[in-house]
Amino acid sequence: MKKNILKLLEYIIEYSYYLLFFLTPIILTTVNYELFEYNKMMLTYALTVIILGSWIIKSIALKKIIIKKTLFLFFLLLFLVSQIISTVFSIDLYVSLWGYYSRFHGGLASTISYIILFLAFISNFPKEKITKLLIITIISATLVSIYGIAEHFGIDSNYWVQDVKERVFSTLGQPNWLAAYLSILIPITLGIYLISLEKVSEIKKQKFSSLLLLTCSIIMYITLLFTKSKSGFIGFWSVNLIMWLVLFIKYKKNILKILIIINFLFIFFNFFIGVPLSPFNKISLENIINPKKQISSEILLRSNTTPAYDPAFTNSGDIRKIVWKGALEIINNYPVFGTGVETFAFSYYRFRPQEHNLTSEWDFLYNKAHNEYLNYLATSGIVGFGSYLLFISYFIYWCIKKIVESDNFQYIIITSLFCGWLSILVTNFFGFSVVVVAILFFLIPSICILLLDNSKSIDEKNINKQNIENNKINLLIWQKICILLTIALSLFFEFKLIKTWLADYYFAKGNSYVKINDYRSAYYNYLNAVNLNYGIPNYHDDLSYTLAVLARSAYEQNEATLSGKLASQAITESKLTLSKSPSNVNFWKTATKVYYELAVIDNSYLNNAILSLEQAQKLAPTDAKISYNLAILFGRLGKNDLAIDTLEKTVSLKPNYKEAKYALAIFYLENEEKDKAIKELSEIIKNIDPNDKDIQKKLNELETK
Repeated sequence: MKKNILKLLEYIIEYSYYLLFFLTPIILTTVNYELFEYNKMMLTYALTVIILGSWIIKSIALKKIIIKKTLFLFFLLLFLVSQIISTVFSIDLYVSLWGYYSRFHGGLASTISYIILFLAFISNFPKEKITKLLIITIISATLVSIYGIAEHFGIDSNYWVQDVKERVFSTLGQPNWLAAYLSILIPITLGIYLISLEKVSEIKKQKFSSLLLLTCSIIMYITLLFTKSKSGFIGFWSVNLIMWLVLFIKYKKNILKILIIINFLFIFFNFFIGVPLSPFNKISLENIINPKKQISSEILLRSNTTPAYDPAFTNSGDIRKIVWKGALEIINNYPVFGTGVETFAFSYYRFRPQEHNLTSEWDFLYNKAHNEYLNYLATSGIVGFGSYLLFISYFIYWCIKKIVESDNFQYIIITSLFCGWLSILVTNFFGFSVVVVAILFFLIPSICILLLDNSKSIDEKNINKQNIENNKINLLIWQKICILLTIALSLFFEFKLIKTWLADYYFAKGNSYVKINDYRSAYYNYLNAVNLNYGIPNYHDDLSYTLAVLARSAYEQNEATLSGKLASQAITESKLTLSKSPSNVNFWKTATKVYYELAVIDNSYLNNAILSLEQAQKLAPTDAKISYNLAILFGRLGKNDLAIDTLEKTVSLKPNYKEAKYALAIFYLENEEKDKAIKELSEIIKNIDPNDKDIQKKLNELETK
């Protein structure tokens, strides 16, 4: 093997990191089930495979495991072990391994990927190229921000359901995620700007580059304001104040002028654009011009409008408190290892507080605790959260110690990196991390470690020790075999990722056909998704319902043989789904829908539908919609007394449930309990929806009889 092949491997690793930092925030497609996070995660996996493969080949060629010794390795391995244990004892093994479908980040596989990226970086990335890497990261963030600003002015306002002009999310997919990302990058950009002013970096044309860096930070900050994210705004200003305080202590008067100018610019844009915190927004230009304008940005984020009879939109802070209460109940019941990595969506249903039914998001699925720390406690227990906290605590201690000891150049860059990283701790308290934030959470510490490392690179040490003749490294037969196996495995995993991406593409396509009731086309696309990635229960779940609809359609067209075959396949797919993920409430709901469709063919399937919904109710005892649907099924079987009992429990879970109260009134009438029916209808008109003319008419008819 020639030495230049080793150089090629080094370049592959180096440029893979450039691509990771540049492309991950930007990449998205319009053809996947989830347009943003899925593609970012797939790209991360693909680049991790390339980096790991190159790293292993280098180690084989040099006959030594190339890994930099650091105490961080201990904390990371401790965290990884905790996640593995939590996965082993998970209530849903698949989700714990790969993450919740549509989120993807957070499963054990993603954690392994981030840890590999951390270790590969400190062991292989050239220290002298870190500035270049950070500049590439800033360029990417600036492009994301420019698109976000364009979004505010309507560049893609007709494409999204959300009012993206009111709260931008650019290529990140959600305003809070974008804000969290920018609150990390703005301090880092300012740090490199200060370095350029000090003329101690390698950036050429100092005056122009300094101005450009300052401009980039302003563009990012404007975009941050356009997200109207409270958590992002608080996160940035918390670390911004810390950063400037630390730098002022070091430089005193030398930094004071720059500090005042930059923060004056930020405050100017606060006044001109407005901020997401009400007390401070009172002195904004918008509030001065139009003080009566009260727009709830929380409402504008929602993809579904609230029906007229629902309560007024519930403040996100109030909903978050309810979710946190449920998370604490999970922790109380699963204190050691949690319910399993990334299983909050299922465990929350079990302990969901009843008061959640009285919010405007009462029927929303919460697959995160909206607090990263509670999320880790609920899903990984004290063991998982404790190891996570140890890593955080050690990095904070290590950074503070190094900042005190560092010279001018290192002091500025380490301070800015550290403060950017600290913002993650703030935004994670009010939300949860996503792919790009997780990458920075793990790799900013690796950048800091490498920046302060003064040792010779492992590659250089080992290459000098090799018996090199004619610019070659002699490889033994076992080395050649291992290198070929590594290349083959890397190609295999990349091929699997391509198949995984294609499976999601067909799954998304199938969903699009379902929306227009073209179940035949949906069937073929779901079948393609299953064939490409058989292990994902979501594909079998949607396929099962599609088969049930097609079975019903065939029956109605007098094609009994085909109908029976499709019905059998639908049941098989549904059972397969539940065997893979028995704790997923939504899968039991789908099973209910499958049997309900098949009940047209054979009414006995209604019993199976009831059994499925009763299992869903065990997993989600406070879900009012499950209780309501169960009552309707009892009614279909003529079990009116049981339907009434179930509906009475339903309205006790959610007193403002219009459909449930109306159904209860109808069943009361069938049982000749007119007074009770009048009472239910009166409550709808009085307390829930006074504008429902049909119910008012029904009520008038009953009262006049």
